[in-house]
Amino acid sequence: MLAATFFKSLMGIILTFPVAAVYIRYAEKKLKKKKMQQLGIQFKDVILALASSMQAGYSLNHAFEDALEMGYAVYGKQSLIVSLFETVVWGQKLNIPMDRLLTEMAERSELEEVQNFTEVIKVTRRYGGNLPDMIQKLAGVMEDHLTVKAEILSVTTSVRYEAYIMDLIPVAIIWYMNLTEPLFLEILYHGLLGRCFMGVCMLFYLITVFWQFRIMESVME
Repeated sequence: MLAATFFKSLMGIILTFPVAAVYIRYAEKKLKKKKMQQLGIQFKDVILALASSMQAGYSLNHAFEDALEMGYAVYGKQSLIVSLFETVVWGQKLNIPMDRLLTEMAERSELEEVQNFTEVIKVTRRYGGNLPDMIQKLAGVMEDHLTVKAEILSVTTSVRYEAYIMDLIPVAIIWYMNLTEPLFLEILYHGLLGRCFMGVCMLFYLITVFWQFRIMESVME
């Protein structure tokens, strides 16, 4: 679409390939961030189930098994949180030390909340303390953090949609003019000067769009 809008040529399509490569990398990072957000929500619910099992008198090993069953029931066997907890549960059956399993779970998740959770369990097991209460407090902090993020998302929804519409307007104007008055912009698609001008226009357009994305992401963070 960018090639057709700003160049109308095969060479333009070739020149826009780097843009596609950059966008793919950006989309991968955005998808990973979305998965991490989903994992955070799932993790908060599962550790609450784990704390409830421990308050009922079960051991930490048994509590992990109960939490895994809750993950199966609520999020399904293919969910991220189930993958993490399955490693711990099966590791216990193979007599792998709990501290090692927790460390590996934190490294695999790459989530700060999971790392905090594993540190809480390690410190409590080593020095003593009310582990169920500490886990519930951690889950409460996570829930407050998620609530704030949800409120920010709700408040900024209309602004983000307005920004997306503004992104489409320049492209829509060029397409409209090409369809209604094709000779008006014809000079911009032929000759070195016209192609350079359209290339500069596309560059400024892309910079503006990516800058807008960064601003919206910084607000959400």
